[in-house]
Amino acid sequence: MSAYVVNFFERVCDSTGHETRCMQGTIVVRNAPNSEAAAAEAKRRFAEEGGVHDWHLRAHELEIRSVGEGERLA
Repeated sequence: MSAYVVNFFERVCDSTGHETRCMQGTIVVRNAPNSEAAAAEAKRRFAEEGGVHDWHLRAHELEIRSVGEGERLA
C-alpha cells in the first residue's frame, strides 16, 4: 500500500485575462493500493469536506503524486 498526495485546483482568469490555477485543497490518502483508488478516495473526501455531492463543484482538476518512504506527509 502506498500514500498519495492529491491537490485540487480551480482554473480562474488573472487580471490580464490569462487562465491560471488556484489550489483549492489537498487530501492525503494513506494506504491506497494504487493511484486510481487514491484519487477516488480523495475526490470523495474533498467533496464531503466541501459540503457538496460532486468535487467538480469546488475544483476543476486534480494532481496526484505518490509519497516516497520517509517523505513527510501533511
